[in-house]
Amino acid sequence: MKKYAKGLTLGAIAFAMAAGIHFQADAAVAAPNISLKEQTGSSQSVTSWTFRYADLQPGQTLYFNVYGNNDPKKSETGRWAKDSDNGKESFYGYHNDEGSASAKDTEYTIGNGDLKPGRKTVVAYLFDEKGYDAAWDAYYAGTISAVPQRADYFSPASNAISIDVTMEAYVSTSIKKKSITLDMSENRATGYQIYRKVGKKFKKIATVAGDVYKDTGLDANTWYTYKVRPYYKDPDTGAIVYGKDTTLKRITKGASMKLKAEIKKNKKVKLSWKKVKGASGYEIYRSNGGSDTTEISEGRGNSYGSYTLLKTLGKKKKKFTDKKAQANEKYTYIVRAILPKDKKVKDDSDIIIEENACVDLAFGMPTFTSTYNNAYGDETAEWRKVYGVDGYIIKKYVEVYNADGTRNDDKSDWVEIGRLGKNATKYTFKAEMVKRGDGTYDTSTEYRICAYKGNTVSQPRTVETKKSLGLVGSVSARNVGNGVQVSWSPVSGAAYYQVYRVRAGSLVKDKDLGGYANNYGEMVTEYVGAQAPVAVNVAAVNAAVGTENAVIDHKLDTSKTYYYRNYQYARDQFTGTSMIDYTYDMYPGGYYESAWDANGKPTAFKTSYFTESEDAIQDGPEDGVSYQYYVIAYAADADTETVPPTPSFVPGTTKASAVTLPSFKEYNQRTLGCKTVGSVNFASTAKTGKAVIKSVKAGAKKTAVIKIKKKVSGASEYKIYRSTKKKGKYLCVGTTKKLTFKDKGLTAGKTYYYKVKAVAKNASNADVDSAFSKVKSVRIR
Repeated sequence: MKKYAKGLTLGAIAFAMAAGIHFQADAAVAAPNISLKEQTGSSQSVTSWTFRYADLQPGQTLYFNVYGNNDPKKSETGRWAKDSDNGKESFYGYHNDEGSASAKDTEYTIGNGDLKPGRKTVVAYLFDEKGYDAAWDAYYAGTISAVPQRADYFSPASNAISIDVTMEAYVSTSIKKKSITLDMSENRATGYQIYRKVGKKFKKIATVAGDVYKDTGLDANTWYTYKVRPYYKDPDTGAIVYGKDTTLKRITKGASMKLKAEIKKNKKVKLSWKKVKGASGYEIYRSNGGSDTTEISEGRGNSYGSYTLLKTLGKKKKKFTDKKAQANEKYTYIVRAILPKDKKVKDDSDIIIEENACVDLAFGMPTFTSTYNNAYGDETAEWRKVYGVDGYIIKKYVEVYNADGTRNDDKSDWVEIGRLGKNATKYTFKAEMVKRGDGTYDTSTEYRICAYKGNTVSQPRTVETKKSLGLVGSVSARNVGNGVQVSWSPVSGAAYYQVYRVRAGSLVKDKDLGGYANNYGEMVTEYVGAQAPVAVNVAAVNAAVGTENAVIDHKLDTSKTYYYRNYQYARDQFTGTSMIDYTYDMYPGGYYESAWDANGKPTAFKTSYFTESEDAIQDGPEDGVSYQYYVIAYAADADTETVPPTPSFVPGTTKASAVTLPSFKEYNQRTLGCKTVGSVNFASTAKTGKAVIKSVKAGAKKTAVIKIKKKVSGASEYKIYRSTKKKGKYLCVGTTKKLTFKDKGLTAGKTYYYKVKAVAKNASNADVDSAFSKVKSVRIR
């Protein structure tokens, strides 16, 4: 179980340090010994490591530090706290439960997902928490005068164990007639190398620092095999660690049928679908009911379902009516499109595309087939028509509130607001907002829909809507050198905005919503006025300690580098329509209140400590990575009662003043998406010049040999594109670091057209493509 350090808080330790209290050393704690018991995995990667150690005794805690690059101070499982007075450090981070007298505690497991890819070192530290707590009890009792120091109750590091942290990408696909889009997911990856199989070998076609790659210029009805390899670039060393390959095979064949099933008169069921290009015909199946589970063995029941083939139709058909459906039955229909093997296409095979739809010929509550919302929270429900009904009743729960904001249950009730005809299969439930007597808001509305026949009413289906603020009209993002400037259009009724960043390709357009839905991105903090960090003159600061010119009350470690705060203040709520997502490392430092007004509010602040280089905040966009930005607008009332002043520093100094930022109560509405989102490739690398094709000649064994005239300055490789038409779609057939590329497996007597792109690598090792070269063609012998 992952746990973080408990007991004395960092605030208490910091107070003791700032107060100049000196610490007393205790008896040394012996270093523990750890061993790797086992590692577990799934697919190709190790997912966790379990470590074994001697049974912990009551009052003992074992901390685990996992780090790379042989630097234990850059822990991936914790952090170090240092006494600014004497420089002693202790570790806070992953640890097991304290030792118990009643149960053995000899194992601890660390998961793969918590760690960055690459070779890692694991060590453990034994902490005598019992002795530490006893020392504090003695200090509070007055039997000792010096404050106990946590670092004195830690052992040295245990023996070191090396582990290799790997990763692999999950890849999903979107397929069209002549393109395949790969959606790749591995949250630790800097980017991905993408390969496509050509003949028996894979050839690299792209390196991207986004999560989506669209492979265009493909042939219809053709199998394509891809290999995706994630990579991680260490920001400290620049070293690249490659993950495991994910291989997938897809075919550019088929399409959605959008099958529908409708109940007509006399128990007839009409099926309709969209024709699939290339299908030789369609098979229609109907369920026969099912057999429920009567026994379970080895975790599996013996239930099953069966289907009857009703009809096989020709390729031009797109409708079918079942005239033999029975009342009070529920049916599932399956329509299969048969796409036969194309003998002209290598490795092709028969393909079946299958969709199903259900109908219910029994009276009862409506069964929703889909529900979706618009940008204002209105919810549209679609259902299968209920057999034999006169229509549908819509009711709304009308809430009545007392003056104190509480609901009056005696007066609140369900109220009929309308009726629908028997053929209705769709209704939109409106989202509403009511302001209560106490000034708070109710943004939820409950509805019911039920079928009726004469005086008989079915059980209701319930729908709850939540009022929303609509969409942010447009969001833009542009590279401004020291970060990304994000701007957006104002939203009527919004009090403030928040900005989110996601990897490029993460946002999907939602036609029901009318834009791009919010998608759990990383909320962006703006470090207002950020600039390049300024290093502290350690000698000057130390010389001033103890004098009237002192800027802090303790001396700095002369072997360390410290920085002033390099921004004014941080905020993540914006009342304007623009902000900058800075790329600098941020150095927050520490401060305390130093002056107050007549009401006790602070008016000035002083620096209490500086930030070391290893403790910088790294929140901004990564160089070379493509991003999308979206914005959420919030409606809220201003909070004028609890607004503490915020310290605003002059970057690169210890000068600070108090500013009051806007503050708001809990929001009552928010936007659900953006009509357009901001897209940007935050890259400092300039694109290369264009490549020039010197010649394209037919080679032996149905090949084409492409020669590039000369090396392009800044280019690390070249992408080769091919088409069978000069102005047609071009397919990337491979990459080369040389000036010659051989394209194999061509058709004799056919003419092919080639273009080339020069490729540079940005800071994230992703491709930065030049424009295309001019086209050259060749006829294969």
